[in-house]
Amino acid sequence: MTDAAFARIAHVRARPRPRPRETDETRAYDASPSTTPRTRARIEVTTAMTSRPLLDVPTDDDDDVDDAPSTSTSRAVVQEIRAHVAYALPVTTSSLCNRARDLISLAFVGAEASTTTLAGAAVASTVANVTGNAVLVGLTSALLTLAGQAYGAKKYGEVAAWTQRAAVVMFCAAACVAAGWTKIDRALVFLGQDAAISSAAKAYIRGLTPGLFAYAGNACAQAFLQSQGVTRPQAVSGVAATMLHTPWCAAFKAMGFGFVGPAYATSVSTSSVLVWNCLFVRLRRRPNGAFREGDENVARKRDACWRGFSRETMFNRAGLVAFLALGVPGVLTMAEWWASEALIVLAGYLPQPEVTVSAMSIYQATNAFAFMIAVGFGAATATRVSHEVGARNARGASLAASVALCLVVGGELVVSLVVYLLRDHWGAAFTSDARVRALVSKLMLPLAVYVFFDAICCVSTSVLRGAGRQAFAAPIILVAYYLVGLPTSAYLAFTKSRGVVGLAVGGVLGTAAHAAAMTFVAVRVDWRREIERSLDIRRVRAADADGNSDSGSDDDDDDDDDDTAYDHTDDDTRKLLAA
Repeated sequence: MTDAAFARIAHVRARPRPRPRETDETRAYDASPSTTPRTRARIEVTTAMTSRPLLDVPTDDDDDVDDAPSTSTSRAVVQEIRAHVAYALPVTTSSLCNRARDLISLAFVGAEASTTTLAGAAVASTVANVTGNAVLVGLTSALLTLAGQAYGAKKYGEVAAWTQRAAVVMFCAAACVAAGWTKIDRALVFLGQDAAISSAAKAYIRGLTPGLFAYAGNACAQAFLQSQGVTRPQAVSGVAATMLHTPWCAAFKAMGFGFVGPAYATSVSTSSVLVWNCLFVRLRRRPNGAFREGDENVARKRDACWRGFSRETMFNRAGLVAFLALGVPGVLTMAEWWASEALIVLAGYLPQPEVTVSAMSIYQATNAFAFMIAVGFGAATATRVSHEVGARNARGASLAASVALCLVVGGELVVSLVVYLLRDHWGAAFTSDARVRALVSKLMLPLAVYVFFDAICCVSTSVLRGAGRQAFAAPIILVAYYLVGLPTSAYLAFTKSRGVVGLAVGGVLGTAAHAAAMTFVAVRVDWRREIERSLDIRRVRAADADGNSDSGSDDDDDDDDDDTAYDHTDDDTRKLLAA
């Protein structure tokens, strides 16, 4: 992107702040003396979710949102790059550690067991990702949006309120998923999977079940911290858990757990990460503590983001509805993850399923590992965009989105090159079976292309997540993968007899379609309209008295902060870079 293009994005000028736009419907309900606050809340959520278009052509009349003070183009871009990298590196480190633990577990299973049990462990991991982790990650996207925008708007009490509601939804979802996992062997056999592989998958997923609840709690804790721009603790906990994961796998093996030992080790490691993140939140609030921020102004802001649990806040019906209004579309955006994991299931229908499933599982594990760099930039993008939207800085949100897309393109070109160069040696790290290693070598070429497009998808989707537009992304993903990707994979693999390579090539085509469509949408977002819409959504605080008191200000008090909204974001960014 040229300096001229960045100048158009970064050049800003201060304008009067708008009041949230009203509709005839909301005015009628507000005017009615019989309308309760809960009824008005539902009307506001519905109006906010449906009345604002995502894309529009900006006009000179769109002067109803505050823009940041003018700053030099180069300084604005450099600041944004540094902020993205500072946010992304800890998240990437944590995500790489998560995937490293998965690879360590897979290596333990492959080294000590037959190809049948390796395939069963791979299928169990796939089911856990598709029906468990993906659902929880999708729900968490709502917390990143709502809490991030609240923090950017200086409504610190709302950060805690949305986190508590997220915890209620997440643990309920985890309980439902865990109940379904008890019948996973019957479901796999019904779908035509080999009986021996299905039996091994049931045994392995039983060991992953305790970790599902820890994953739900950890997703809330990390999203709570990320919404405040705090990402370093999850990197520290991720590294520590990964260093201890191999000893845990060895310990469960020594105790006679067999090939399911790594599954129980995974649950222990995930639980340890949750404990550390919760301890950090607790300990950083202690005055002069080891985890206390050096800038006391920033420390007080983050202290205000948590005042303890409140039953009324957690179970407030309007707040839960508002959370689900973003969380459910967020789950649908995980359809990409489901399609990717479905390739392993399709591999089970090819000749020699114990070989093809094993090779495809290594392909997907490697794909997930490479994808973690994009996850870091995606989390940084969602955080930066949500903060700027909450601060009502349309130009800042646009700059954050543009910088993120440029960074991920450059970074993923390097990742793709590394994947390609390792094509002839990577399979040996997981299995000694020559047939599996040969297939893995063939799959690495389409994987090198796949990870590039997949990273662009991640960041462009995170742009919409920061704006609270998960619902707009879902149809694009469904079309790209379920009308383009998976049908092409099935056609090449079965009709054209291309085997697992055909499955991988079809996945590449679906991801390329997804990347093209999402990038087009992300660069054409009308940020002024999105900011107006976010104001309407965040007005639904589920009638929280404690939410207003925790924030230290109400809606009217924000008028006094108009001139400092952009400086607030810069202060937190400088604090992060100096830490």
